[in-house]
Amino acid sequence: MNKKEVLVEYICKINSVIKQSLHHTQRIRFTCFDLSVNYIVFGATSGGIYIFNREPCKFIKLIPNKEGSVTNVVISPDQKNIALSTSKGLILVSENCFCDNNLQYQIYTQHEGNIITAMKWYSNDLYSGDNIGQISVISLTPLLTKALFQTPSATLMRLDSSIVQACAENSMNYAHDSEAVEIVSDSQAALRALQAVRFDS
Repeated sequence: MNKKEVLVEYICKINSVIKQSLHHTQRIRFTCFDLSVNYIVFGATSGGIYIFNREPCKFIKLIPNKEGSVTNVVISPDQKNIALSTSKGLILVSENCFCDNNLQYQIYTQHEGNIITAMKWYSNDLYSGDNIGQISVISLTPLLTKALFQTPSATLMRLDSSIVQACAENSMNYAHDSEAVEIVSDSQAALRALQAVRFDS
């Protein structure tokens, strides 16, 4: 019983801190969110992302964008990068945004004009799907490579129906390491898995 009371009290503290960030405006609304071990991130109708520390719960910073309202936001597994999609169908990636004062995005246009319906990080790769069944991947590269080349991105495939979910998995067993990203579309028959298997030598 005490645990429930503590949980409710904790949630109230989070709510008051989160509501405070929009206290001075009535036009801006949160549209989506993601959370990790240390952070809570909200996307907003203004195009900005609001970053909060989880414990203690406090507002850290706002990263604005001028590419449209935020429709999805995802934090990378290593808690260094944030990716978001906008109402224009653009994907924006902000690298090292938690520890640096980085307020810049890399913009990707593979889904421009479409509605991005699913986004999922897998290591340094970001998989995205949209309402017309297009699936893309963005691979973040090390700093030295980035200085010479643009971050690689590609359209992987097109399905017949809207993408509704992207899942990532890394399973290890005695024979091999298996890495898989599953993309689920509206059509039950269109469940696809992209799988790469690396055998140990």
